[in-house]
Amino acid sequence: MKFVILPGFTMDRNHKDIIYLVYKLKEKYPHATFRFLDPPVRPISIYNNQRYRAWYDYYTDKRTSEEDINELQLLQSRERIHRILNSFKNLNDVYLLGYSQGCCTALDSGLTYPRKLGGIIGIKGHIPSTTFHSLQTKQPIWVTHGKKDKTIGYNVAKQSYDKLLKNNYPLRFVTLPKANHS
Repeated sequence: MKFVILPGFTMDRNHKDIIYLVYKLKEKYPHATFRFLDPPVRPISIYNNQRYRAWYDYYTDKRTSEEDINELQLLQSRERIHRILNSFKNLNDVYLLGYSQGCCTALDSGLTYPRKLGGIIGIKGHIPSTTFHSLQTKQPIWVTHGKKDKTIGYNVAKQSYDKLLKNNYPLRFVTLPKANHS
């Protein structure tokens, strides 16, 4: 198994917010390989253009509806991830795994990729609405989100997953009733 890991918004290069999951996966899959992709450092509009690691810029920080994002930067991130996926000979055992904004980006990249992957694993994210204009492959998806999440609203995530479920995508959505975003 090969895991391509997309950290979340503002995560440092040590990936300490997602590394606990990698350790769990290493226990279960000791021969798996893990490749962390660092998002670029870029100015973020909602933070007065201070520079942070981000797959794309946020123009708004809505919590109960989808935030406004820089779609061009999302497309650039998608293209980068597609190039990386193209470097693998066998995609059946390649999994995109993302946390928060990395989850959103993993879902976007995986669902718009033209070839079948092992799957997409998403933690505390949603599918950006722009992704639905470019769907390619019904990838297997396992996602989880906390009902008390105030960073990416639970209903925003659920609504995006419901769209896929309506179209018979192989998606398993696990709701964590007491979980927030951390």
